[in-house]
Amino acid sequence: MEESSVFGDSPFYGSLGNITLAAPIVGMSPQPDGHGYRLVGSDGGVFDFGNAAYYGSLPGDHVNNPQVTTIASSVDGNGYYLVNGNGQLWAFGDAPYLGNA
Repeated sequence: MEESSVFGDSPFYGSLGNITLAAPIVGMSPQPDGHGYRLVGSDGGVFDFGNAAYYGSLPGDHVNNPQVTTIASSVDGNGYYLVNGNGQLWAFGDAPYLGNA
């Protein structure tokens, strides 16, 4: 993907177009400052671009079949939440774990 394929004033920090993934990408979360983003696969794999830092993922924690549906950054961007369709939540970085839905 080239920088010219972005939309509006959204900056391009990278993609996974040339990588074979274990699971499809199902969510994206921008950094609060607009200088990065994270992608998440349905297996809970997290991929960081720009100034988004990596704080962990579910495949590394040996979670079986998490079926993640979305990712959300913490308020300051120094953490993130992964959520599945059953309301199960995983917190990473400074994102506080406050329980499942």
